[in-house]
Amino acid sequence: MIRTGNRRPGVVVVLAALMTLLGSVGSGMASAQATTVTTQVRIPLNHTVVVDGESYQVSGSLHALFHVTRDAAGGRHLKAHVNGQGVSAVGGGTTYRVNTAANFTANLGAAKEAASNFTAVVNFGLIGQGRTPNLRLHVNLHGTVNANGEVTATVAHVRITR
Repeated sequence: MIRTGNRRPGVVVVLAALMTLLGSVGSGMASAQATTVTTQVRIPLNHTVVVDGESYQVSGSLHALFHVTRDAAGGRHLKAHVNGQGVSAVGGGTTYRVNTAANFTANLGAAKEAASNFTAVVNFGLIGQGRTPNLRLHVNLHGTVNANGEVTATVAHVRITR
């Protein structure tokens, strides 16, 4: 089981940024025109992550590139790529360098009460020091946002390999 000490703050920050970007693209624009906005953000990391009962302090930052398009019908579509910069995880007497890359897509319908969906593919490489084995984590995530704005997400596939 993987969880963070603050109810997945990294996931919440990324989802909030995605939904804010999606909501702001093209507001006030005529719906007969497609528009695209590209932006970059840096997300600092300083979180405790618990993996199988062991706590790890994760620090560093994430670099995120967002590409958002509002289509002619008023729907919004996001593509994002996130990669770690100087990320490390310390716990259990071991320090890992963390190599990470994630790709996100999200789609919002034109109507304010329309359902939406998002998909994420995340790859983490945990590089152990000395004789500590390296670990790889691969996650596929798909979620929906219902017409009431409530986010639901299901991990479709998680794989950890050495």
